[in-house]
Amino acid sequence: MNWIHGHDCIHNLIISKRYLNEYGDRDISDYERLIQSSLPLTWAVHSFSIDESNSYDLVCEDLGYALPQLLHPWGLLNTRELWTVLCSFGWREHIQSVGVDAIQNPEYIYTRWYDQLFQDYISRDQYWDTLLGR
Repeated sequence: MNWIHGHDCIHNLIISKRYLNEYGDRDISDYERLIQSSLPLTWAVHSFSIDESNSYDLVCEDLGYALPQLLHPWGLLNTRELWTVLCSFGWREHIQSVGVDAIQNPEYIYTRWYDQLFQDYISRDQYWDTLLGR
């Protein structure tokens, strides 16, 4: 299945692969590759996307149609397993792309992930140290 995990930068944080475009002359993100393809796509419903209805709307706008939504296997994971998944994301590249201030902005999804998923599992300091590669 070709999962979409969030709009552009969040999807690319989660799937940090890069590809050559169809002409082989430009490096593109996984999100760009999927949006430009004719592949059937599915919105991944899991703990990292559940609070992202605005992202879902933006992706549908990019595509020009409503994506089907389906429970992703991550939707069945416990907190410890979700932490392992979060640690596997492409944080270094993401921080280079959006900046540390965006990552630590309390209005953005990264803070909500801590508050909703991890605050009973790890300290706030450990969370931010891990995300920021300290």
